[in-house]
Amino acid sequence: MGIPDDRIAHLFRSFTQVDASTTRKYGGTGLGLAISKRLVELMGGEIGVRSAAGAGSTFWFTTELTRSESDSAAHTPAGAPGEVRVLAVDDNATNREIIHEQLNCLGYANETAEGAEEALVKLRAAAKEGHPFDVAILDMLMPGIDGEQLAQLIKAVEALRDIALLLLSSAVQCKDSARLKELGFSGWLAKPIWRSILGESIQAALDESEDAPVEPEGLCDCQRRYRARSEGARVLLADDNEIGREIVTELLHRAGFKCDAVQNGRQAVEAAQRGGYDAVLMDCQMPVMDGFDATRAIRDWESTQESPRRLPIIALTANAIKGDEERCRAAGMDDYLPKPLDPAHLMEALDRHLVRPGETVAAEAEAPPIAFEACLKRWGSDPEFIGRMIGKFIARVPDDIAALERAFAAGDDGQVIAVAHATKGAASFVGACGYFELAADIEARARVGDLAGARTGFAALRAEAERCTAYAAQLAERKQPAAS
Repeated sequence: MGIPDDRIAHLFRSFTQVDASTTRKYGGTGLGLAISKRLVELMGGEIGVRSAAGAGSTFWFTTELTRSESDSAAHTPAGAPGEVRVLAVDDNATNREIIHEQLNCLGYANETAEGAEEALVKLRAAAKEGHPFDVAILDMLMPGIDGEQLAQLIKAVEALRDIALLLLSSAVQCKDSARLKELGFSGWLAKPIWRSILGESIQAALDESEDAPVEPEGLCDCQRRYRARSEGARVLLADDNEIGREIVTELLHRAGFKCDAVQNGRQAVEAAQRGGYDAVLMDCQMPVMDGFDATRAIRDWESTQESPRRLPIIALTANAIKGDEERCRAAGMDDYLPKPLDPAHLMEALDRHLVRPGETVAAEAEAPPIAFEACLKRWGSDPEFIGRMIGKFIARVPDDIAALERAFAAGDDGQVIAVAHATKGAASFVGACGYFELAADIEARARVGDLAGARTGFAALRAEAERCTAYAAQLAERKQPAAS
């Protein structure tokens, strides 16, 4: 929107903002430009700005860089993105749009299909026209014909047998690699997908020789993928099984985490209260105090603190029975993993909930209701695309709130569960973390028959919906072109 002349000289000073009032319209700490200036000067350059109030701003910088001696084009993997065609099959329209944008960012020519019938039509047509698809990504859970059944149909067609298949699933438990190989899959992807992992998986599927066995994602893969992001993070493990503690502790250490282990829930509560942990892995069944009671005790203690910080707690359970996840959510846990633990899913769960080194200041300040920047990193897309997704989420929120209100008034716990589950899923895609947690809590309580408890969280959900709507309006206004 442009900067007044009398404020330009202050722009590159630490903790200085154009609007310094306590009721300023935009957030920020006033450090971004100061840090940028230091970085540019360290690289022997200069930084500056040309601006006019009401007309916009142009920031510029110079720096001296040397050409890399390594030849980045020395090795071109089989199936370079520009030469590969990918078909993504998912019945969820939002999922299709996200994976389409991710594939575009990676450079893959791609199309999408909303189900098995459309997928088979597109696959056959492409093969007949002489431009076959090289990879097909199949969602596991689809109405009618699911991902596994679709894979069998594809492999049954002579012209489609050479297509590499990847299974896309939101399930937390790793699929059996032998069964995946038998069905014709080269590998599998867990939702939500990181763009880098999507690219790696496609290349691995293309590079795999016809006779090579499909190996499950191993420990070394987990280390390579997560070590850089996990360095310095401290995890508390609560588990009464000695062998389990030793295995998980070693896994976390090798992946770059610091890990302390305790043997029961009471010790976990005491350790959490001492502080210093970034996440807790909480076994549900333990002596002295189980994981559910320990989690409730930690949440109660957090509510008494002057500056409460919600410690991410991830449930570990050997039962994996229907209703177990809802019970964990109702106790205040943030995520759920069945035993025996799959290393990749353990790392992914921690990655979802950890605050990275360098993000501490932002985390301690009041976080925006929608994690716009996190969405950009996770979905690997441009601001306009993420803005559209947020707009779609905001458009459905009033209807979801109204539907929940009607369901509570009617005492219809089934409808409460259905609406809360759907609105929770939409929130997860756009990074509306507070809204997601509140909707998840309502769903979990309703699933265990506690409709009165679920109703107590409805006012908070409505308030969070208003925060999300206001924030989305700010984002939309921020993206308006500057006046000329």
